Amino acid sequence: MRGILSNPKYTGFMVWNRSTNRTGMTVTRKRNPRPGSPDQWVWSSEATHPPLVPLAAWQAAQARLTERAAEHAAAVEQRRTYRLRSRLYHTCGHRMSGDHTNGRTYYRCRNTSAHPHAVCVREDALLPAITAALAERVFGPHRRAFLDQQRQAAPVQQADSTR
Repeated sequence: MRGILSNPKYTGFMVWNRSTNRTGMTVTRKRNPRPGSPDQWVWSSEATHPPLVPLAAWQAAQARLTERAAEHAAAVEQRRTYRLRSRLYHTCGHRMSGDHTNGRTYYRCRNTSAHPHAVCVREDALLPAITAALAERVFGPHRRAFLDQQRQAAPVQQADSTR
């Protein structure tokens, strides 16, 4: 049904320039601007065959399809995002997963075999600490000293590539 309501040829008119095979230097099939820009399409001056859908109904359907596309885009925009997704690990070694409760974002470790309860931490408590650590240790003026300190504290592993 959506195909009939979105195809202007079912109104009885012939329509050209709805898609193109040329985009720059490559030959690919691409739709020209659709709902909201049918003025760029070339319509026959009069109906060439009996319509399945009256022109007014088709135009109303195009308006509703445009509305629904905008609603869908707004819904996608409102989806929850977890900024630290796939980057947090609990001390038990398991990855923490994002969760949204009471209007706040939490990260939880659900490995109850290593600890009795699900461990959680709020994102708004983590972000300032992460930002401060990055500002001091990665981008700060004493980053070289921190790196040297970490190198000395790490166990020295010598790899003999000749054997």
